[in-house]
Amino acid sequence: MRIKNVDFDKKLRNDLVHIMKIENEPESIKELDKWINEAGIDEVSKKIVELYTIHAIED
Repeated sequence: MRIKNVDFDKKLRNDLVHIMKIENEPESIKELDKWINEAGIDEVSKKIVELYTIHAIED
């Protein structure tokens, strides 16, 4: 487990919002924040990068 870095976590969360293109979707952002609180930012970011990488390869 890594040492928590609040500034890095905030930037990573904002980057995830941008990657997912949900900047203007408050309900989606709320769900993302809920998922981050439950699973942790590291697990959520790994899964999102994995899913978006697969999606990009398929396009």
